[in-house]
Amino acid sequence: MSIQLLLVDDHEMVREGFRLRLDKEPDIQILAEANNAVEAIRLSKELEPDIVLMDIAFTENDINGIVATRKIKIVNNNIQIIALSTYSDLVYVKEMFNAGARGYVLKEGTFSDLIKAIRTVAKGQIYVSESVNSALLTDFFRSKQQSLNPPKQLLTRQEVKVLQFIAKEYNPKEIADKLSIQVKTVIAHRTNLKKKLGISTEAGLTKYALREAMITLDD
Repeated sequence: MSIQLLLVDDHEMVREGFRLRLDKEPDIQILAEANNAVEAIRLSKELEPDIVLMDIAFTENDINGIVATRKIKIVNNNIQIIALSTYSDLVYVKEMFNAGARGYVLKEGTFSDLIKAIRTVAKGQIYVSESVNSALLTDFFRSKQQSLNPPKQLLTRQEVKVLQFIAKEYNPKEIADKLSIQVKTVIAHRTNLKKKLGISTEAGLTKYALREAMITLDD
């Protein structure tokens, strides 16, 4: 049984190029075409295609492909959406996937990339163009690293001072005297530091302070 598609793009030449290439694939059938998001939503309701190839941005005053994707998924969650886009910016990628898309293909890519995306999504899997996938992985590992090494900006000015004294092996009473605050306030700051930084010991706090150059070994 062929994979039934709805092709959505506001440029007729773009749709024609996709149609000419996709018509050569025996397992892929284009049911209809839409030149705007509103028409795409209507045709999705009427035809119930397996996959909608959805442009993200439309030149006319129209809702965008992200909104259309969300509306189509509300009407029929069984319809899968593949974004066709000139945008490799991860903001658009994430917005499309948050809206319910299962694939993201760059228009500048090859037709074989698009065909692979269609067949992959038809099997219930997710597909993104290689360059987008690389950017997503980079973003993921950057976020992971940030979660493992929380930024100093999370800390208040007084928490930073308390951390510096902890790293210098001052006890709570000594820190309280240095900062002219109560001991219980120092203890509260120490507890907050551990929670914010995901660190359970004072030795760990010291290592963090050294790694972030908040103190030096000579201090």
